[in-house]
Amino acid sequence: MSIIVFVYNIARKLRIASKARITYVAVAVILVLVFGALAFSLTEHRSLGESMYWAFITMTTIGYGDIYPTTTAGRVVAVIVAVSGIASFTAMVSLIADYIITRTSKKLRGELPVKEKRHIVIAGWGESAKAVLNELRANMPEATIVLVNEDGPIIQEDNVRSIRGDPSDEEALLKASLKTASHLIVCTGDDSKNLLTVLRARTINPNLRIVAEAYRGRNISLLRQAGADSVVLTGELGGMLLASAVFEPGVPDFIIDVASSVEGYADLVERPADRYAGLEFREALLKAKEEENAIIVAVKRDNRLLINPPSSLRLRGNDALLVIVTNKREA
Repeated sequence: MSIIVFVYNIARKLRIASKARITYVAVAVILVLVFGALAFSLTEHRSLGESMYWAFITMTTIGYGDIYPTTTAGRVVAVIVAVSGIASFTAMVSLIADYIITRTSKKLRGELPVKEKRHIVIAGWGESAKAVLNELRANMPEATIVLVNEDGPIIQEDNVRSIRGDPSDEEALLKASLKTASHLIVCTGDDSKNLLTVLRARTINPNLRIVAEAYRGRNISLLRQAGADSVVLTGELGGMLLASAVFEPGVPDFIIDVASSVEGYADLVERPADRYAGLEFREALLKAKEEENAIIVAVKRDNRLLINPPSSLRLRGNDALLVIVTNKREA
């Protein structure tokens, strides 16, 4: 039994040593440098500064020849410093290269945590997530976006980062720096996983703004109770648009057009109403049309959406307006 315990202790120490080997190699390099400098100073009667310089160029095999040993003892020191220095320096370079290669490989596989602030996290991958990524890139080119998914592409370019993992798992969300993120968009393709992801995210960051996708209308209230600030119904909405295409075919075409700022001829945007403050809705309509060929279709006031409000409604500075504008990419 004692032999087994002895072997176990040796194995544990070796495992710990392997994690700290870069430290050991660095200490070895310093010890060789200090020993060489002191020994050369004593055997060749040189100053400590000159001896340190000689030890360094000897360890690195540079060997300018401006300082060299002339005594037998000094030459013995030179041999020891050269051999041990080459070995320790080679080990250090090897460990540094291994560290860089390992980190690069982990980054390419999406295994390294990101260190971002005020960024947007997209949880999940699928057609919805692809559309979200394209829209954010088109409308918020300066924003940093972090993708968290199990089977999507690993993107590490421009302002987009990737984390490989289950978006409903706390570890994956922490790797995405969710604690310092500004927004989370949850679109895993499964309402159950969306719900769990929202719950995890709200626990990690109580101040995070969470936008979640719902495939079924009955899950909207559950997602809101879990902590989602906004829930977008996508599954049943598709069915509604398909039905509308039968008896009012222009409606789905219009909705699809204004919903995207990447494609189409028009774009539905939200703007502050401060420039129209004090005007009646009909006056703001006319002003928007004359100045920028835009159409105001709704007013957002106190978290309520007033669609096609009365023409006499007087706008406030803290209102928000939903405006249809011409898409400049198609104009």
